[in-house]
Amino acid sequence: MRPTLVKTAYVAAAALMLSGAAGAAERPIGEVEKGGMKISAVYHQGIVVEPKNELYGPDNADIYLQADVHALKNNPNGFGKGEWLPYVTASYVVTKPGSDFKAAGPLPPMTSVTGPHYGRNINLAGPGTYHVTITLKAPVHNNFYRHTDKETGVSQWWDPITQEWDFKFEGAGK
Repeated sequence: MRPTLVKTAYVAAAALMLSGAAGAAERPIGEVEKGGMKISAVYHQGIVVEPKNELYGPDNADIYLQADVHALKNNPNGFGKGEWLPYVTASYVVTKPGSDFKAAGPLPPMTSVTGPHYGRNINLAGPGTYHVTITLKAPVHNNFYRHTDKETGVSQWWDPITQEWDFKFEGAGK
């Protein structure tokens, strides 16, 4: 009888965690493969993050902008397929065509139930179509170096990658 109770508790806890994740449903912005990486941009409703400061944006933000950076098979820099690439310097610029709206800044490393990523809360200028530019600089810019010898070396780090997409925002909480 007790093992059943424990299993029920685990199932209930998992359902509770998933219901919270469902409230922050990701909305895809775009995806591209470059430099041995899969780079995806998504957004979801603004979230509470720690520490609370301007770098991560306000808890009551319109959206949480997220860049996922994972290695592809045969990644030239030594990362295994699907592994998150750490120490990347990620930044964003979001504009609203036809207006003077512009939001820009860093996308710091963060983790959640979906795994590590780069992201932050931002406010937008109401519903409409937005243009986002995400720039990724190689880990060497954060003092993460590589082997270069013949036996254990990996390929040279990539030049900065800039990727642009358009996305539709229907309003906070939608």
